[in-house]
Amino acid sequence: MAAAQLRIAPFEVVLDRVATFDGHRKSPCVLRCTPDSEGAVEALRAALGEALARHDLADLLESRFTPHVTIAYIDGSLVQAVPIESIVWPVREFALVESHVRESRHEVLAQWQLTQ
Repeated sequence: MAAAQLRIAPFEVVLDRVATFDGHRKSPCVLRCTPDSEGAVEALRAALGEALARHDLADLLESRFTPHVTIAYIDGSLVQAVPIESIVWPVREFALVESHVRESRHEVLAQWQLTQ
């Protein structure tokens, strides 16, 4: 119900570098987005957080959040991010996804169109 109440205009995310997250046995190798894109994704996340709070569910939103797309898991890590040719990803909807850990499987439980 909370997600269905969101009114956010569709936007684009621009992915412009490859990086790793440290502190894991196998480091996630990820695509990271530009600061402007991070702001757009964070605005969606903040609106979802406000909607969840209206339903007394704000504690379901994790406190740490880094917009990214995981492309692989590697041994080791990159010292610094590697620039790539920009990939433009149109965001027209968002979904609630259950990650089945250790099965490399993700199940879409529900999805919603972005609309203003």
